[in-house]
Amino acid sequence: MASIIEACDNTIKEPFAGIKIFLWAIPVCMFFAGGANMLCQSIGLLGLFLFIGLCVTTSNNIITKQSVLVPGINFVKISLNALLALIAMLPYGLIAWFAYWAASFIQIPYPILHDTLHIILDLLIATIPLSALAILVRRMNPLEVLNIKKYLYGFGEIFLSMSYFLVRLALFSAVVVGFLVYIFSLFIGFENSLWTYLLSALGVFYAIIGANFFAQVSDEIYIFPEKEEDKAREQAEIQKILTRHK
Repeated sequence: MASIIEACDNTIKEPFAGIKIFLWAIPVCMFFAGGANMLCQSIGLLGLFLFIGLCVTTSNNIITKQSVLVPGINFVKISLNALLALIAMLPYGLIAWFAYWAASFIQIPYPILHDTLHIILDLLIATIPLSALAILVRRMNPLEVLNIKKYLYGFGEIFLSMSYFLVRLALFSAVVVGFLVYIFSLFIGFENSLWTYLLSALGVFYAIIGANFFAQVSDEIYIFPEKEEDKAREQAEIQKILTRHK
């Protein structure tokens, strides 16, 4: 079973992980703190694009058992992986957008039931592109995402696992952010760049943990079916060779 503790442990023990997190927090911070400054916004958008590639590359490194899990400054590989992720998730993202629009018409007169239902629906809708990403990060082949049978095979498990992860992460974040809010409210205040930067660094840290956990979930779902697929493919190739030599 995918473990949040293992995901945190792998991230913390990664060499220079802290430096990488604080470096990646810079463009994220610029995106949120840039305001109307076009240069800061442009750098922030580029940084967020690369940040997507960072998360995807981290998941792929974990699945392929690389020695370095959190990638360094390899902008070519990270940009390519970010582009592949956006291409793979685009059709499913459009479906998710339509589902979100349709869900907005569902209204229940009881606030608690209404909010609970929409939280569940939002998690289901978020799972639509995430299920495509769970396939992509394995071999970085966008065409595999079009395998609807494989996509549906992992949808339910991804929904349950990522919902569990988000609940646990929200509880953990409430403690950490609550402590930071208390310290800043006493001594520093919130109208400063340090507050935005720390929140950005915390967001990067959570995203890397999420990428680690996401890779574990993907591995648990697809590792055995893919072994069967590879075995069947090898047997088919052998059969072709034997047929050719007859």
